[in-house]
Amino acid sequence: MLSWRQIFNLANGFLIILVGLVLWNCFLSIQALKSEQNSTTTSNIYFRVIDSKKSFFGQTIYTVWAENGFWLMEGKGSFRLGYEYEGEGKLSEFGISDEDKKNYDLSLGLLGKIKLSKTLKSNLNCDWLCQGIVLNANFKQNLQNNYKKILCSDFKFVPDIIAQNSQCQDVFGLTVGLVLGGSGEFTDIAKQNFKTLGLTHLIAVSGFQVGLLAGFIEAITNKVGAGRKLKITLIILAICVLMVIVGPQPPVLRSGISVGLSLLVLNILGRGVEQFRLLIYSALIMLLINPFYILSVSFQLSFAASLGLVFGLKVENLAQVKVWNIFQEGLVSSTVAFLFTLPIIIHLSGYVSLMGIITNTLIVPFISVITIFNLLGAIPFVGGIFMFPASVMQSLIMFLVNDLGKLSGVFKLSEFGFVEGLIYYASLILFFKLFSLIKNKKNLNATTQKV
Repeated sequence: MLSWRQIFNLANGFLIILVGLVLWNCFLSIQALKSEQNSTTTSNIYFRVIDSKKSFFGQTIYTVWAENGFWLMEGKGSFRLGYEYEGEGKLSEFGISDEDKKNYDLSLGLLGKIKLSKTLKSNLNCDWLCQGIVLNANFKQNLQNNYKKILCSDFKFVPDIIAQNSQCQDVFGLTVGLVLGGSGEFTDIAKQNFKTLGLTHLIAVSGFQVGLLAGFIEAITNKVGAGRKLKITLIILAICVLMVIVGPQPPVLRSGISVGLSLLVLNILGRGVEQFRLLIYSALIMLLINPFYILSVSFQLSFAASLGLVFGLKVENLAQVKVWNIFQEGLVSSTVAFLFTLPIIIHLSGYVSLMGIITNTLIVPFISVITIFNLLGAIPFVGGIFMFPASVMQSLIMFLVNDLGKLSGVFKLSEFGFVEGLIYYASLILFFKLFSLIKNKKNLNATTQKV
C-alpha cells in the first residue's frame, strides 16, 4: 500500500514548490501581456520570418519568431524567408480572446498573432540561421511535392476506389500531418471532421514520432555494438534534427526533453526516472523557456493526454483474451486520453463527441504502421513501394473519418472553472491510482497463493 511518507517526502515537496513557482511566473507573464494588449499603444517588435502561407482571401500570412515564441503575423509589406526585421505593432495572444479558441494553428505551437502597422528596419544579410531556415523550408517543400505526386498522381486510383467521398488531397494531407505536422493540406470538410471526432492529435507530430525515432536509432546502434555514450549522443542529435525539420512544436519539445532527460540521468546516475517526473520536469523546462506555452492548446492537450497515459494505462491487463489486446489497449488509450483532455476540448469548442472514442480505438492502433510507411516513402527511388500500402490504409481512414464525422452526435457542455478543473483532475488521478493499487494487490495475492 502507498504510504504517506512516499507521497510527502523531500523530493515531492521540492517538485511541488518548483511547480508553484513556475506557474506563478506564467501567471505574472500573462497578466503583463493582458495589460499590454489592453493598451492602445503599439511597440517595436523584432522578428525573423520562419514560414509563409496564403490565407483563404489570398493574403500572405507569415510565421515569425519574436518575443521568445512563434507567432502568426499579418500586415502590409512583403517579407523574405529567414530574414530579420523590426516593425511596429501589437501582440495578440491565443487563448485570451474568445474568438481565437477554435484556432487550430495552436497545434503547431503558435502563441498568437502580431498585427503589424508598419516596418521600421530590415536586415537583408542572410546569416547562417537564415540560410538554415531557407534550406529547411526547401527540403520540406520538396518532400511534400514528392508525397503529393505519389499519392495524387501515381496512386490516385486508390482513394478514388476506397473513399469516393474523399479527395486524394485529404490522403496527402494525412501524410503531411503524420510526417511534418499540421492540418494545412486538408480540405475544410476533413478539418471539421477531425475536430468533431477529436482526432486532431493524429495530425500533429507528437511523442510517438520522437519515440519511434529514438527506438530506431537504439536498434541500429545495438546491432553494430555501439557504446552507451555514442548511442545516447546519436539519439539526442536525431531528436534535435527532427525538431529542426518539423519545428519546435510543443508535443515534440515535450517528448524530446523527456527522452533527453531520461538518457542523461541514465548515463550519469545509471538509473531510470519515473515517467510522471519526466513529464513534469519536461513541462517545467518548456514553461521556464517560454511562460506563454501554458496558453498553447497544443501544449495543454499534449501534457494532459500524456498525464492520462502515465496514470491510466495500468488497466491494460484487464483483458485476458490475447487476440483482443491490441484493440483493448487502443480503447483504454483513447478513453484515458479523452477523459484527461475533456476540459480542454470543451474550452475550445463547447461540445464533445463520444463517437471520437470509437474512432480513435479503430484508427490509433494502425497509426504507427502508417507513419513508418510514410517515413520510408521519403526514401528516393524506392519510396513509392512503401507509399502504396500507406495510401490504402489512409484512404480507409479518410473514408471512416468523413462518414462518422457526419453521424457523430455531439453534446453541449459548459466550461470547467479553475476549481472544478482541479477537482476533476485530482479525482481522475486518485481513481486510477487506487485502481492500480487494488490491481497490484490482487496480483500479489494471486502470486502468493500459487507459491
